[in-house]
Amino acid sequence: MRWLSASLVAACLTFIFPVQAQEFGLGLPLECEMNRDCFIQQYVDTDPGPGARDFMCGPLVYDGHKGTDFRLRDRQMMRDGVPVVASAAGTVTVVRDGMQDIDVTKLGGREALDGNYCGNAVAIDHGNGWSTQYCHLRRGSVIVRSGHRVQAGQKLGLVGMSGAAAFPHVHITVRKDGEVVDPYRGLAPAAACGGRYSPLWLPNAAPAAAYRPGGILTIGMHGNPKLTYDDIKEGRGNPGTLPANVPALIAWAHVFGIRKGDVIHTRITGPDGALFFESRQDPHPKNQAQSWKWSGKRNRGLLPAGSYKALIELIRDGEVYDAWQTTTVVR
Repeated sequence: MRWLSASLVAACLTFIFPVQAQEFGLGLPLECEMNRDCFIQQYVDTDPGPGARDFMCGPLVYDGHKGTDFRLRDRQMMRDGVPVVASAAGTVTVVRDGMQDIDVTKLGGREALDGNYCGNAVAIDHGNGWSTQYCHLRRGSVIVRSGHRVQAGQKLGLVGMSGAAAFPHVHITVRKDGEVVDPYRGLAPAAACGGRYSPLWLPNAAPAAAYRPGGILTIGMHGNPKLTYDDIKEGRGNPGTLPANVPALIAWAHVFGIRKGDVIHTRITGPDGALFFESRQDPHPKNQAQSWKWSGKRNRGLLPAGSYKALIELIRDGEVYDAWQTTTVVR
């Protein structure tokens, strides 16, 4: 599997770097390869009213969201273990552990959490009024205690989905004197979208944290046309090898930040390099935080043995915005 889109790389580089020195800087709050294994799903809500918009006036946010969500590709990654780390040095002030990792919608929604929306969490005081809070850590993974002094990059626990979480991620909230600060805007006065902000990300973290308005989380190939969205979220959608008598050969994509009008183009080639299947799906009907799409071809006999390659492109505004490819072997 490989991320291919040159246009998306260019889009990422539109991140606004600091225009002045900052008194406080942040590293990434987790250890993973950004835009391959982990992605920024949601940003701080910068709309003071009932609407919601991220710092670039995009839709990767919901009303009242007070942090930045760094998500994992799927729940199998969560089970494998991805460290959450301190974004800056400081003293641990609050720790909570013991809440289960489960999709909040399966608990009955936020109302079932008794106010513990952050789930398993760590809060750190960095001095001079600055603090950070790390939410939704994996149950039993927190390894620091209140009063501990931690260094930037020191492990706090593992990414989970405790509390008000519907996917595995770490939510980081930054505060100055108790007030929420968007790390992409910093303390600079409010500006038009994409203005001359003074973000808090340190130079070694800024490129990885660059604004990316959606894209493909992952893709895969499978032989069962009854594959479910839960299979995808659990990491069960790409076995790598398939028997020749599978009922179908399908390719799927899990997309975050999908927008109204986005189109998924799928192309599968067979072992001989010839086109096996191609489709261009209807434009997506609305903006969504995440969605999955699949298409493919039914099989009524035995598929020729060998390697099948799938290329899936996310088309936005008539151009290839993101593209991934994967290979599965039929035996």
